[in-house]
Amino acid sequence: MLVSLRWLKDYVDIRIPLGELVDRLTMAGLEVEEIKEIGPAFTNVVVAKLLSIKTHPETDKYYFCEVAAGEGTYSVVCGARNINLAGSSGMGLMDFDRLDQVYSYSLWYSYWLNDTSTLDINIAQNLGEFAVDVFDHKKPGREGTGKWSDLYGTVGARYQPAWDFLLDFGFGAGVGYEGWSVSSSDFSSRHGDGLLYYGLADVEYPVRRWLSIGAYAEPLFYPLNDRLETSVTFSNVAVGVDDKGKPIYQEKEKKEYDTLQNSVLVLGGVWIKIRIY
Repeated sequence: MLVSLRWLKDYVDIRIPLGELVDRLTMAGLEVEEIKEIGPAFTNVVVAKLLSIKTHPETDKYYFCEVAAGEGTYSVVCGARNINLAGSSGMGLMDFDRLDQVYSYSLWYSYWLNDTSTLDINIAQNLGEFAVDVFDHKKPGREGTGKWSDLYGTVGARYQPAWDFLLDFGFGAGVGYEGWSVSSSDFSSRHGDGLLYYGLADVEYPVRRWLSIGAYAEPLFYPLNDRLETSVTFSNVAVGVDDKGKPIYQEKEKKEYDTLQNSVLVLGGVWIKIRIY
């Protein structure tokens, strides 16, 4: 027999947790064999209170809404026609961990200044993908994909304490310069360059005097603001009229970006070190 918990609550005032209810029913001779949760599993969804509604400056199909949700206030783009300030709606919250499938390739050269310190020179490339919301006047909103990459070089120093352990530990930091690019089939590509800073923590196991293997964690600190699109809106804008007096439209692209001023990208991996004497 299948019984809905909501149906039971129509007849009995149930104020105990579900697990305790199951135990009581079983002890009363009504054994509960299985519990099934009906409905999708939602995460990061909260009730949002609408504070203001403004028309989108680029299209009449969407609205700019200011909402209070959780512990903050957010500006969102909405295409629903039935929204009003008298009601509340469900809203999904997302964090700024937008990059996905990040790969890093690097080549390090270390020059030993003394027994415990090195001068490090590094050339590396990072590749990643990120999600972006695409709003098009010709089709419903959808989620697109952008590809992000940067090529950079760094110079820094690393200190390796002379501890008498099986493993060697190292700590370093430095500065570098990078060139980055963002590309997608959903919106126009962009590129730029700028400074970056890094930290380094690694552990090393000496296999031979000239060969060692290890693992590292490297936080990169650099501005990602105005680099990763959160949404792109395409709309038709009248730019003139033709010979018959009909308006000529041109598709216009407008982008919104992450509001973070700076970000930290933490890389991790394993390496093989070869010493040349």
